[in-house]
Amino acid sequence: MSKTVDAINAADNALAPLEERATLLSYAGLLPFLVTAMALWVSPFAISYGRAGMFLNWELRYGALILTFLGGIRWGLAMLDDKKVSDYVTINQLTNSVVPLMIGWLAVIPANFVPGIDPNFLARHIVLLLAFGLLAQADRTASEDGFAPPWYGPLRIKVTFFLTLIFLLIMMRLIDLGW
Repeated sequence: MSKTVDAINAADNALAPLEERATLLSYAGLLPFLVTAMALWVSPFAISYGRAGMFLNWELRYGALILTFLGGIRWGLAMLDDKKVSDYVTINQLTNSVVPLMIGWLAVIPANFVPGIDPNFLARHIVLLLAFGLLAQADRTASEDGFAPPWYGPLRIKVTFFLTLIFLLIMMRLIDLGW
């Protein structure tokens, strides 16, 4: 019995640096969103509205890329599923892994790409925020169900919480500016 406990502790200790690095990189990934929020709140005093709009465009594209990255993580987890619960579950995971990419694409689609639809910055941020929130919940469930490491779901929930706060700052300023 103690050999089993020792083996589990050794495995946990071996994964600790991975969890620490993933945590650090995840929080660092919030910086472009935070920079955009700050740029919006100091415009037009410290930077022009045009420059703030440039930050918004970059930040929306970055958000779409991050959603794609998170979908790629889900793809990788499905491919490595050694539990083989069922082919249906694996196929479902693979299919759902491309959904974040498609939602991210909607957030950066050019104005009037679909005739008559011209989403403003606020609508695009709402789309991204909903996608990040739903994906965080799915990642939490994946961790709870054993499809992802146990620390991954809680990390995604925490990072998404802070992202939500940043997005609320961005969206409040967008409303204030009429964008």
